[in-house]
Amino acid sequence: MGGRVAWSGKSYGGYWGTLSFLALLKIGLLPAYFLLAFVAAFFVLFRRGAVAPIADYLARISGRRVRGVSFAAYGSVFSFGMSILDRTAYFAGCGSIKVDDESFAQIAEARAKGRGVLILASHTGGWAIASGELAAKFPDAAVVGADRERAEIRKLVDSSRARAAPETLSDFSDGFSPVAVYAALRAGRIVAMHADRDAGGRSAKARFLGAEVRSPSAPYACAWRAGAEVLQIFCFRESPFRYRTFCERIDLSECPSADGAAESGAGQFFSNLEKFLRRYPRQWYNFYDFFGKGS
Repeated sequence: MGGRVAWSGKSYGGYWGTLSFLALLKIGLLPAYFLLAFVAAFFVLFRRGAVAPIADYLARISGRRVRGVSFAAYGSVFSFGMSILDRTAYFAGCGSIKVDDESFAQIAEARAKGRGVLILASHTGGWAIASGELAAKFPDAAVVGADRERAEIRKLVDSSRARAAPETLSDFSDGFSPVAVYAALRAGRIVAMHADRDAGGRSAKARFLGAEVRSPSAPYACAWRAGAEVLQIFCFRESPFRYRTFCERIDLSECPSADGAAESGAGQFFSNLEKFLRRYPRQWYNFYDFFGKGS
């Protein structure tokens, strides 16, 4: 890894890019997919700096060279656009998006143990759709995240919502966040957050696609101290309009310390992530210098 790279927390494309996706959705999902084909082509041809990180990822997952201007990169950008359209349609109350969420039974089983449940996710597939399903099935579930989005973009997205999203508990960039998360877990609540992006602060190292990467330490340390169950949730698009969830348990029971739990948890997290990405390689949505090549 060429140096520590922290995610900025802001969307690529800005206000007008977000507004364009919302406008596309008004004509319906299938017509929106058709127009997306041209939007994705423009993105690949004229936003090469943004596409370069996804080409690097595709080269790592496929084991061969991938250029920024290529059908492989185009496929990933198109998939990313589909995920935005699907997510917006889902939260707007569109009935076209279906989710096979049988893995949520594992969350209920873990919660029944009475020790709290930490759910870890990644920026892959339909992760936002999974959060909506979580809010519907477990209304007291809370989300922790680094919400650094510009206010006008957040307001624009929120204006299109018809479905509820989980409560936002706190932000790990706030020094009090681990305390709030620990208290919630000790109270038996479900707390969810992403763990694939280094947003600054303490982090644990892990291997991922042949490189050293980092995951925030705080969630694993909080779960270990609270004695909570840790589950890793995935939500991938199986076909147009249909998503499927998967659940993997992260075992911290043998860890001797909070630091050990962070190292072990991060290793398990990225191992699981790599396994599923080999099955759904085009549903990875980290459009920044994730592996630190540009640092």
